[in-house]
Amino acid sequence: MPTFLVAREAVELASVPNTIQQSGEADILLGKRHIMSFSFRPAARSNAIPLVGIYGESGTGKTLSSLLLARGFVGEAGRVVMIDTENGRGQAFADVIPGGYTVGQLDEPFTAARYIEALAEAEKQADIVIVDSMSHEWEGSGGVLEQAGEREQASGKKGLHNWAQPKAQHQRLVLALLKSKVPIICCMRAKHRVRQVNNPRPGAPAIVRDEFT
Repeated sequence: MPTFLVAREAVELASVPNTIQQSGEADILLGKRHIMSFSFRPAARSNAIPLVGIYGESGTGKTLSSLLLARGFVGEAGRVVMIDTENGRGQAFADVIPGGYTVGQLDEPFTAARYIEALAEAEKQADIVIVDSMSHEWEGSGGVLEQAGEREQASGKKGLHNWAQPKAQHQRLVLALLKSKVPIICCMRAKHRVRQVNNPRPGAPAIVRDEFT
């Protein structure tokens, strides 16, 4: 009787549901060795590569915090490399951080592809990489928001289709961060959410800042 194998165990044709046999899907399974490619083991601590995000409003100390954290990760002899999108502001702490650090300038357009290229180059000479700031890739010149806006203007139609390509590129950047062979610290700029409310007094409506996002 024809058999197929799943996880090294033989299953007879009789065990295949009739609906599958009648649909012809059984032809794909029967008579062929189908070995599961998954394996499981007891959980254990491992040398996972950290991917850290530092999130705060402008002026709250993200850059200095990332540098101190990076130095703590790799020690005084470790190679700290910063990708600076803030027009050289990342060098402000050159005389503060023990052991110093290396800076590479990333200018606009702040596309995902340029971030990926900068990361690949930084990883060649770093024990840890700081990206200050990741926010430009989303809201900076050439970032996701601008790309989606340009596509909407070119097509003359609003809709999610304008976001497909920019968000696909953004996802490639996320995957590059996750697959990095060295730890990465990403600084991200937060801002207060602004909303308009009715003003009980005559005049312009009131603008309220509440939780940041």
